Amino acid sequence: MKKTVLNFYFQLTTMEDLIKNMNSVLEQNNSYMTYFIASYLLEDHPERVAIFKNSKHLALPHGYKHFNLRECSENLALREIVKAKEIFEASGLESWCFRAPYARNTFSNLGKNKFYQVLYETGYNCSSSELKNSPPWKLINYKIPEFVIGGPRDDQIIDKSGIWDVKIIAKKFIRLILNTKGSLLIFDMHPIRMGQKRFLPALDAICKFANKDPNSILIDFKTAVNSYQEGQNENFICITGDIDTWTYFDYIKRLK
Repeated sequence: MKKTVLNFYFQLTTMEDLIKNMNSVLEQNNSYMTYFIASYLLEDHPERVAIFKNSKHLALPHGYKHFNLRECSENLALREIVKAKEIFEASGLESWCFRAPYARNTFSNLGKNKFYQVLYETGYNCSSSELKNSPPWKLINYKIPEFVIGGPRDDQIIDKSGIWDVKIIAKKFIRLILNTKGSLLIFDMHPIRMGQKRFLPALDAICKFANKDPNSILIDFKTAVNSYQEGQNENFICITGDIDTWTYFDYIKRLK
């Protein structure tokens, strides 16, 4: 388990506090978070669901037990997609967009086309599952629209590259904004990392730059996907975050 994830567990920082931290930064910069949540974390947890009900910060499905769809059997892959939507709908939460665990937009070994066909048949309107590390960051039209994630992600920077300097982290994301025009640039920043107080200055710096950059607009995910138009001059910058586990005990449950 990576150092930042261990830091989350052993400091006993609650996921509720990490979410509040990120929400606060976005609100101070006149925008809102969107969280893609593995739905088993909401199953039988109305107190967690309540955080997102009647909130300007949005929750959307991120699989059921956060299994890698590329490595799943067809039955397990189907459960990840279908049960995620069922739990969100039963909880009274929105479920119109799906993000595949690990950004693996495939259905078992049957590929991308089958993945989007199953999403369409399950009732999803769109997906934000494909990770692209270079521009252009624009929607891709499969059976349903795919709103790609702009990389690198926070786990790639902090965990894999071992970069903890908030100025360097912020510069890496800001460089992506500077290197594109007219993009829908969706960042994936996990609360388990970016919600920690040590990394909040990086998140704030990214948001402030997006607000100051004359070619960019910091905007919430739902508004962005409903209003983005091909050929527009401004970048739409969205901050999203995946929640794969809530507590250490949830992590153990996920492995069962």
